Amino acid sequence: MNLNNESLRLPPGPKGFFETYNHIKLLKKDLLEFYHKITDYGEIARFRFGNRVAYIITNPEHIRHVLVENNQNYTKSVLYKEVKHVVGNGLLTSEGDFWRRQRKLAQPSFHKQKIIGFAEMMVSENDKMLQEWESGKNPFDVSQEMMKLTFSVVGKTLFGSDISSFSDRVGESLYAGIEGAANRMKSIIKFPLSVPTPANIRFNRAISEMDKIVYSIIAEKKKNPPGGADLLSMLIDARDEETGEGMNELQLKDEIVTFMLAGHETTSTTLTWAFYLLSKYPEVAKKIRSEVIDVLGDRNPSLEDVSKLKYTTMVIEETMRLYPAIWVIQRNSIGWDEFGGYKIPPGTIVSMPQYIVHRDPLYWENPEGFDPERFSEERSKNRPKYSYFPFGGGPRTCIGNIFAMMEATIILSMAVRKFRLDLVPGFKVEKQALLTLRPKFGMMMHRVDQ
Repeated sequence: MNLNNESLRLPPGPKGFFETYNHIKLLKKDLLEFYHKITDYGEIARFRFGNRVAYIITNPEHIRHVLVENNQNYTKSVLYKEVKHVVGNGLLTSEGDFWRRQRKLAQPSFHKQKIIGFAEMMVSENDKMLQEWESGKNPFDVSQEMMKLTFSVVGKTLFGSDISSFSDRVGESLYAGIEGAANRMKSIIKFPLSVPTPANIRFNRAISEMDKIVYSIIAEKKKNPPGGADLLSMLIDARDEETGEGMNELQLKDEIVTFMLAGHETTSTTLTWAFYLLSKYPEVAKKIRSEVIDVLGDRNPSLEDVSKLKYTTMVIEETMRLYPAIWVIQRNSIGWDEFGGYKIPPGTIVSMPQYIVHRDPLYWENPEGFDPERFSEERSKNRPKYSYFPFGGGPRTCIGNIFAMMEATIILSMAVRKFRLDLVPGFKVEKQALLTLRPKFGMMMHRVDQ
């Protein structure tokens, strides 16, 4: 596409110093509100901050174009280099041939047949947690419980190890890491990490602690004979088809940190918001429990039951609509592109906020309401595909989406059958948009026996 600036028609967006400055202040203070305000300019909005230019898009067809139809023209956003400080060059951040090689090596661990064997482990770990709840403190922070549980599941299923002893340290390090990365992504001016500012010291310390934990897990795994069925064993044993070389320690570490983040942070956050929503909508809570009792009775779920728990699945899908764990996807254009009547120059950040699109009244009736049945087959059939994309889309669709949905369905079904969780009266629930969409102060809830 041969274009020059004279032929470039720009999308609407903040103009002038004061209008732009007010949006920059909002970006630093409240990212979700910033996206609400910036998308008021239209389904394609333009925003310049520092030397960066971003196009924020909310039309499902434009999103499909970027993620699917012309995905080869887009790489991960330049802003993701801050995330690389946390997860390294794993599947989340890598590009090109290296990404394709790593994805190919990891894919067998997420095939449906492979995941069948994970269901029993998920049930077992969840059962332990529910037994602890019976005699544990009340009220308690559900977000911390979900973090511990999903971290334990990741350890058993993906790493073949009991890594629960690392849970608190990993949780603290991950939180500090993604908070630091998010703050750096929002900053126009930032010091190199080698400069010992208080923020850099905290950030570097979190990354160092995380690396130390993961290298110890890798070292322990390498003591055992090769040929294990878990992801880490497969990555250790994997060899390049052409060179015969395996992954070095740094590559292994980067992939493991990536799966720790993606495999437990996102699912635990989704489950926390699900319990919060069920406490606000008791009629939905009654309906999900009724389904679980009808399908399972007194027994624990198996993989075959997951597909039968249709309303439970819809509750999870509706939770991810309102509170998508990954709440925005960003890409960087390589060459010129065009959609929506606008030319997109090379080097443009293209931002696709699920949090906004999932609440757009153009595609969702009563968008702020919690209505799981909007995901029934009848009500979903005419909805544009990319009006809902909690796992992304195109070649870089989340590799663990089936794993995550199975895990969330199993955990939620077992919990609602045994307990009702009520939000502590007066407890402040506030969204925190970092790399994931967390409850900023946790989620303190009362446990009531069913």
